[in-house]
Amino acid sequence: MAYADVTMSLEGLAEWLAVPAEDVAFTISETYALDLHEDSVPVDLCADLRRYFGERVIERRSPR
Repeated sequence: MAYADVTMSLEGLAEWLAVPAEDVAFTISETYALDLHEDSVPVDLCADLRRYFGERVIERRSPR
């Protein structure tokens, strides 16, 4: 999947997602197989990450 050249900083993205930056970086490298260039994240990917982390929060809150 190709992403636009517009980027957001990893720290800014982590703050927006309310998730530690290390978790965001790990997810980007493992799930999306992308290498971060200068800690910048393609903006197109940010919405995908928001959904990804949002679903994880919902899963943690759901009764088993």
